Amino acid sequence: MRKLILSLLVSPDGFCNHDSAVVDEEWMKYVNDLSEQMDTALLGRVTFELFEQFWPAEVRNRKGSKEMTRFADLIDGMEKLIVSGTLSRIGWRRSTVLPGLSREVIGELKARPGKNIIVFGGPQLISELVLLDAFDEYYIAIQPVFAGAGYRLFTDVKRDVLALDLVETKTF
Repeated sequence: MRKLILSLLVSPDGFCNHDSAVVDEEWMKYVNDLSEQMDTALLGRVTFELFEQFWPAEVRNRKGSKEMTRFADLIDGMEKLIVSGTLSRIGWRRSTVLPGLSREVIGELKARPGKNIIVFGGPQLISELVLLDAFDEYYIAIQPVFAGAGYRLFTDVKRDVLALDLVETKTF
């Protein structure tokens, strides 16, 4: 059975804000090494639209750093599942809209053959998946910056305690 894995950047003040993220070559190598274990990405609409605006162009133009281009190739080759009730246009290959999530849908995705599934973000999507007890692993990077604004992580999660086991830490 495939695992559902969260990979996300958050600031110490609890914000998921791509505008304040520190994304350097070392971070991109880490994300790429993780992403090589995946063949499917699950994204919310906003994250998908941000990715779709940038990564296909990087695949074509190859103007970024070595690790940025590597990620562009990885994400372009993955099946991309977008959870959205409003998305009407998809121009990126291997992309499909899922109108919603449930325990059954997550179970079906995990039961498919292949590598693991990565969730790159969207605080609303992440909160929904936490409430469904869908994640098998969490990779949460604490950024060295107070963002001061953006979406707060896990704001919508109203549930009993969810005990996690710290498996590893890595300092960049």
